[in-house]
Amino acid sequence: MIDIWLIYKCLHCESTWNYPILSRVHVNRIDPILHQKFMNNDQETIWYYAFQINKLRKLCDAVKKDIQYELIKEKSNLISSEMTVRICCKYDFGLRIDKLLAEILNISRSKVNTMAKEKMFLLNPNVPISDKVIDNLQVTVKGNWHEYVSPSLF
Repeated sequence: MIDIWLIYKCLHCESTWNYPILSRVHVNRIDPILHQKFMNNDQETIWYYAFQINKLRKLCDAVKKDIQYELIKEKSNLISSEMTVRICCKYDFGLRIDKLLAEILNISRSKVNTMAKEKMFLLNPNVPISDKVIDNLQVTVKGNWHEYVSPSLF
């Protein structure tokens, strides 16, 4: 039987807290590849579990809710009736699609919601715009979207 934890250290008081990933599980019941990743402290695997914010919040009230992220934009010189946004986000940190689109388009969330009601967004996979951001999400903005965004976006 094994336990697998992430060990968090408080920045303020330096006390530690164990986040249980697996508790009292027989080693034969764990995928051997995943087990090896845990044994090697594989960074990708650790970060995957470390950023499951909703699970963390259920176990600890002190989880920081305002996580910083970097938005990398590539400008296009062309103005067309469609724009596609590809989102790469390996870790779940609770960011909503509508909030991210508002930031990308440099508009308010209410404008994003208006555009969504007018069916100006096509999401692949087909998820509600109020869902959390997932890796490899593709959002196509179509129609008269230029009327909603700032000219500085171009």
